[in-house]
Amino acid sequence: MSMLTTTADFRVPVTPHDTATPSPRDLVMRLEQHPPPLPEGHDERLAGYGVIGLAFASGHVLGLRRWSVSSNGPAYTSVWHCTPRGKWTFYADVSPEQACTRYTGVAADAAHAMYIGMAWTGPRTLVVEIPDIALRWTLMLQATAATRLFDAARSCMPDRWLASDRVLSVIGTCARMVLKTGPVRLAGRMPNGQRYHVAPNGLWVVGATRATIHGVDLGMPGECGPQASIGDFLVPRRPLFALATARFDAFDPTRHLADTTSPVERLRAARRARP
Repeated sequence: MSMLTTTADFRVPVTPHDTATPSPRDLVMRLEQHPPPLPEGHDERLAGYGVIGLAFASGHVLGLRRWSVSSNGPAYTSVWHCTPRGKWTFYADVSPEQACTRYTGVAADAAHAMYIGMAWTGPRTLVVEIPDIALRWTLMLQATAATRLFDAARSCMPDRWLASDRVLSVIGTCARMVLKTGPVRLAGRMPNGQRYHVAPNGLWVVGATRATIHGVDLGMPGECGPQASIGDFLVPRRPLFALATARFDAFDPTRHLADTTSPVERLRAARRARP
């Protein structure tokens, strides 16, 4: 029996040109070895790759962010996990103040700093491991006619267009129509109050996957309820791996919440929010 479960509902034929273009592993290695210069600005800017979000029929949701370069501190890796009861936990290999919980902490049940390992076992196969929670997540990626069409359209857009909410809304609509992602919000507001803009620079379909956490097999990919979300961000109905750049508002203590993943911080945040 195969160790991977296929995302059958999202299966799209791979074109013969698959072997003629750089693999996701090649592009990721290039990004890690030669991180791109970040654009000018006073906001928080990042560049990297990851799994935008992957829902399982069991009700679990996983996400992966690897920011190879960040204006806010060192490069870091983060794994997002949502339980069937809607409780979000964020794992990162840097402190929560420098990780994704900088933007999502108020909506998190917990955040932990710990080792996260990633290894490419083939040109399109990525394995993510967090030994402390017995997480092992294997992903097999596919380039398809739909992802190539999306990438070709994106390559024709000047980078400056991607600062526009309207342009990102159009890209999200195209993703919904061409890639069958369901609603996608590439611009919006995170739980801690920062505005975000995310620009995908390359996409692949997650063709097959298997994940276990705390010894529990998360089962087949597929949604068992409403589309998962955190803040304005929606987990795509179709699991995708992306190269991307992101921008967030610079932290302003008068408008944004600090990391609020501990009960004491939650209480302080609630008191500050009272009229």
